[in-house]
Amino acid sequence: MQAHGHVVALANADLPLHELGMELSAALHGFIPHEGYCLIGFDPISGLRVFQTSRDALTTDAPRLVHNETVEHDLHRYTDLARRPDPVGTLGGGGSGEAQSPRLHEILHPQGFSGELRLALRSGGTLWGALVLIREHRRPPFSDDEIVAAIAIAQPLIRAVKRISVRPHGQPPPPGVWPSYCSRPPPINCCLPSPPGTISPAASKTSCTFSSKVTPSSRSRGA
Repeated sequence: MQAHGHVVALANADLPLHELGMELSAALHGFIPHEGYCLIGFDPISGLRVFQTSRDALTTDAPRLVHNETVEHDLHRYTDLARRPDPVGTLGGGGSGEAQSPRLHEILHPQGFSGELRLALRSGGTLWGALVLIREHRRPPFSDDEIVAAIAIAQPLIRAVKRISVRPHGQPPPPGVWPSYCSRPPPINCCLPSPPGTISPAASKTSCTFSSKVTPSSRSRGA
C-alpha cells in the first residue's frame, strides 16, 4: 500500500518533530482519516512525557488530562494499552464500557470530537510513545480495518520516537526538540503537555545520558 510505505519512509527520516507530525498525519489520511492528531514520546525510564507534537487536538486543561490518565480508571490508558497483545484502543464506537468513559463524555465530546484511536508505541515491555488520532462529530467511528492499519505502522513509529528520545551521546536532537542539559531529575509537572513540537527543558534533563544501548525498564501517561 503506497500510503503505508509513505508512513514507513517518514518514520525512518530524521525530520524536525513538528514536520514529522504534520507529514505523518497527511500520510495517514490515506487509510485512517482523522481531523486531529498527537504524537507523543515517553521517557523509557521515568515514564514521563518528554515530547509531543499535535494539531487540532485536545485543549482541555493539562491537570484534567493527567487526572484522567493516572487516577480515573478509564478505557485505553497508555500504560494499559502497552500491556495488551494489540496495543490499540478506540472510543466512540459504542464498545463495552464507553457509557462510563470520562474521557469520551467529559473531555472529547465537549470539544466537538466523537471518536479517538490510541496506539501505544511499546517495545520489549517499555512504553516509548503513543499516536492519538481523533475525529469530529458526525464522522464514523474508527473501524476494525483502521485498527489493523494502525497496528501495522506501530514498528516504524516506535523507531521514530526512539530516535528522538534516545540519541547517541553528543548527538543533538532533531530540530524542534529542546537540547538536553543533564543536571537533575525533572519536577513532577514535566509530565504535563508541552507546547506543540517541543520538549520541556525540565523533561529534557531525563534523557540526555541515555545511549542507544540503554536497557529500559517498564513504565506511564495521556493526551
